[in-house]
Formats: sequence, structure tokens, C-alpha cells
Amino acid sequence: MSIHGEVIGADDLRLALKQHLALWTPAYIAEVARQLGLPADALPMFRSYEIRTDDVFEDRQNLPGVNVRCDGFTAQRKSGRTVRATSTVVVQVFVTSTSEENATQLVGRYLKAVKLAVVKHPRLGGIADGVLWELDRYTPPRTRQRLVASGGASVFTVTVPDAMHITPGADEPPADPFADPGDWIPATDLELTVDPQERP
Repeated sequence: MSIHGEVIGADDLRLALKQHLALWTPAYIAEVARQLGLPADALPMFRSYEIRTDDVFEDRQNLPGVNVRCDGFTAQRKSGRTVRATSTVVVQVFVTSTSEENATQLVGRYLKAVKLAVVKHPRLGGIADGVLWELDRYTPPRTRQRLVASGGASVFTVTVPDAMHITPGADEPPADPFADPGDWIPATDLELTVDPQERP
């Protein structure tokens, strides 16, 4: 660890969750289809994990798809030199279809897969140690040239055990900010054995 300590930011958590979803959602999309009595390949896999949310119609070639948003951190407690924190994370799902009913149905099915992937594997690749699913919400379908786009989101509270490592740091600002400051070496306890000697 650097002498300056380590810190996890909102974008670190967002990228970790995006990678986690890419690994796990294919299996759970197939599982949701099986639970509905459909063939395992009935639901298309996500094509993208970085969807343009400003205009999903323009990004329709990447649908169905996902977007991940992390709404910052709230410090919970400090243990030694480690700060534990929680974050509200929003996983958005976007689809297109030929009808509002089918589009809304697809959103619900994909949100099931997202919840399974996140809640059943709460470490999210190692960055977290707990996940709580809070709620699902849907956005009204929109139609353009007979194509219906719809979306929804699952909201989670994610616990990050090592959001910040607080080290004593450097005593003075470095003369060269680009130079490697080196590692922080914590103090260690030493056991000394004193053998008393009689004075002559």
C-alpha cells in the first residue's frame, strides 16, 4: 500500500459492478427463462453494459442493455485505519420491442436476472462484502416509428469494507509529485527479553 493510503471511489465501484454483471447475467438471464417455462435461450443476452441513457433509440443496436450508476459513498464507521462505507447503486435496463406490453414484460424479466446476479454474489468480485436490494422502478414506454423503448432499474445498497485506508502519510509535500512515494510500512510490535545482569 502506498504511503498515502488507498481510497475507492464511486467510479471504481461502478466499473466493478459492470464487470460483475458481464460475468454473471448470462447465466441468470437463461435461468429466468427456464423459471418461466421458456427455452433457456429465449431471452437475448445483454449486448452492452454502457448504454446511452439520453436517447436509447439512437443506441437501439446495443439493446437489450444495461447502464450502471453509483451515487457516491456514505461513511459508516472507522475500524483502525479502515473506513467502511455504503453506496446507493442503480442498475438500469433498457429494451426495445413492438408493443408496450411486451417491452414492460421484458424489462421485468431482465431486472430479475440483475437482482439474482447481484444479490447472490454480494462480494461483486471482491470490492464489496454486502448487498441489499432496495427497490425496482420502471420508466414509461416511449414509441418512435412503431418501435417501443422501455426501461427500469434495480436499486441496491452496497457495503464497501475498505473504502479508505488512512495512513499517517508523508510529513511534507513531495518535491516531485510524479515520483513513487513508496509503500507504507506499518509499525510492528517487538518482543524484547531482558536478561538482568548483576553489577560487580
